[in-house]
Amino acid sequence: MTSNETGRTEADAVVVGAGLAGLVATAELADAGKRVILLDQEPEASLGGQAFWSFGGCSSSTPRAAPAPGARLPGAGPPGLVRHRGLRPRLRPLAPAVGRGLPAVRRGEKRSWLKEQGIGFFPVVGWAERGGYNASGPGNSVPRFHIVWGTGPAIVEAFARRVRAAVEDGRVELRFRHRVDGLVVTGGAVTGVRGAVLEPSSVGRGEASSRTETGDFEIGAQAVVVTAGGIGGNHDLVRKNWPARLGPAPERMLSGVPAHVDGRMLQATEAAGASVVNGDRMWHYTEGIANHSPVWANHGIRILPGPSSLWFDATGKRLPVPLFPGFDTLGTLAHIGTTGYEHTWFIATQKIVEKEFGLSGSEQNPDLTGKDVRLLATRVKAGMAAPVQAFLDKGEDFVVADTLPELVAGMNRITGGTPELDLGQIEREIVCRDREIAHEFGKDMQINAMRAARNYLGDKLIRVAQPHRILDPAAGPLIAVRLSIITRKTLGGLETDLSARVLRPGGEVFPGLYAAGEVAGFGGGGCTATGPWRAPSSAAASSPDGQPAGRRRPRCDRRLGPTRAEPVGRSCDPHRPRAALRRPAADGRALRRAAGVRVSGPALGSAVGPPAPYGYPLPPRRPQRPGQVITAAVLAFAQSLVVVIASLYLWFFASIADAAVAEAGAPYSPTVVNALADEGVTLAVIQLLSAVALVASGVWALNSDRRGAWLLLVGALAVQVVLALYWGTRLQSLIGGVETDGTIAAFSLFFAAGPLVGLGMLLFGPGRRWFGATPQG
Repeated sequence: MTSNETGRTEADAVVVGAGLAGLVATAELADAGKRVILLDQEPEASLGGQAFWSFGGCSSSTPRAAPAPGARLPGAGPPGLVRHRGLRPRLRPLAPAVGRGLPAVRRGEKRSWLKEQGIGFFPVVGWAERGGYNASGPGNSVPRFHIVWGTGPAIVEAFARRVRAAVEDGRVELRFRHRVDGLVVTGGAVTGVRGAVLEPSSVGRGEASSRTETGDFEIGAQAVVVTAGGIGGNHDLVRKNWPARLGPAPERMLSGVPAHVDGRMLQATEAAGASVVNGDRMWHYTEGIANHSPVWANHGIRILPGPSSLWFDATGKRLPVPLFPGFDTLGTLAHIGTTGYEHTWFIATQKIVEKEFGLSGSEQNPDLTGKDVRLLATRVKAGMAAPVQAFLDKGEDFVVADTLPELVAGMNRITGGTPELDLGQIEREIVCRDREIAHEFGKDMQINAMRAARNYLGDKLIRVAQPHRILDPAAGPLIAVRLSIITRKTLGGLETDLSARVLRPGGEVFPGLYAAGEVAGFGGGGCTATGPWRAPSSAAASSPDGQPAGRRRPRCDRRLGPTRAEPVGRSCDPHRPRAALRRPAADGRALRRAAGVRVSGPALGSAVGPPAPYGYPLPPRRPQRPGQVITAAVLAFAQSLVVVIASLYLWFFASIADAAVAEAGAPYSPTVVNALADEGVTLAVIQLLSAVALVASGVWALNSDRRGAWLLLVGALAVQVVLALYWGTRLQSLIGGVETDGTIAAFSLFFAAGPLVGLGMLLFGPGRRWFGATPQG
């Protein structure tokens, strides 16, 4: 970093905001050889911003990136139908400017890049939101939400480590307690930032810090990257932008983010001439509870519910289908706006709460955050998790009672009787619901959804309780929870193009200005703890022509943000006409051409299936596994059974060899007999191990097309041929010149026939070509 004669500091790039997006942008820019100054108004204790507090997760769109225990997953969906945390469909065509669509980044580049950072995932994949509408509606058809092993702190540390290394190398300078109040614009381009230096503060992470100014500063740079977060901590700004479609803005809300997530930099950037779009697009949760040990003002925690709790509005009416717990946040939020009240209620049993009440936030999940396998194992066992029990004991929103009258009375005490809940109305709803538990043919859609959820092994083990009657005394005491709206994500924000360059209101690029993370709109369908997958694209700031010197990621124009009212996808490429993508094509072919997808083969809607919903381009049909591969795997399974039986017989005869030889009076010495017995036992063990290899390789070959699966299966079958040859030769040597009439040869051929056929199918033709191509699973 340098300072000119006027005292103004100069750098290649200034990054405003030391949250997750800011850390990623800084790390990428530093790796590209740029000199970077990272500014933040908070003290160093808050490095990483709100991402540190998050549960952490990654939404993935393909089976390889989203393994679902006990569930058979379909192939990758159409590029435009990838949904992140329940968002409406959003078109991400294969834009020429990007080179491939977002799903390709998700299943390939993103996974490998995250692995490079040392970020891993919990093996049980969860649901972002289940949806509950028709197949073309919002939601997820399979579990796609991967929990980061270590949650938010692990993600922050992965990039903070890189930034600290760059600081030691002199490529990065960290300046905390520097609040940016405005952008320096020279000749129509952003050339720096100016603001105030705040007094030092020793407050802890997330706590409110002093705003007392001790001086001012100005920094010049070739590029300014804004990564200052959203508006969730500024309730006045949230209410100002509250969309009319969600009803009146709530007067009482909890904060899911610290107070410094205040939208100040968003307003300052807009004042400098940047375009802010979709200000009414927000993603606030409806399952908020007041933190019993708050870190910031109105600190709330979100319950991550399973599907079994009964959900009532403030007046005691059950929420309509499909507004079940964990199904549709925005639909529920809109419905709450029609009730005239701002809170709702969960009514559950202890069994439901034990199994289904997860809590969002790194500090509420000590097992995942601390990477404690032993503590994690307790999730499968019966019993209340310690963080949930703490809310039951100290939370102001919880009521625990043995009887329903006591429960309703406690609920009325919490709200002061505004409105007064009617015991009779709630009891009728619960009794009617409980009757539907008695058999599997009930009409209650929530119960049907609960049973369907348990078809997924991951949910059955740790997420969804066994369906039971709410009023069953054996299910434990009744538990009611008052739920409030909790602010969280900003979906609108600074308007950018695919290279993260901020645009002016007319659509032209604002030179020198870039944006990444939630300040440019959350919900792009990527993987960070609290921000979308686009932060690496801010490395474009390192090049004056807008091309990234580091990594580059797809980034959608914020004018095309997700909305419940606009199901038709639009192009994210500002240089391609959008009209071609606004209406569904007759058979989808014209749409695919417009999206840059090569069209060949039969028209969509014929042999390959119906046109995609809303005219989204369908992906190429997934290749089918050749019959030769399936046959070879089946032969491996059959051979393993033969080997196991033969091995057991061999071990048995070897174990009684001494007695059998002595009884028969055979002309063999004890030394020879013992050697043969030892040889038999060794061969039995080898054959049993080879049987395990046969089963493992067969299973792998039926579930993958990796080269390793082919090598293992070929090797396992080849071992069987070798064993057959060994047995033929060894038996012939043992019996000497005794005439066998071809019995030994027939035995060896029987033992080797299946493996030989399997090898032929794998070494030639489609069986060989299947493996080693582009991996499919």
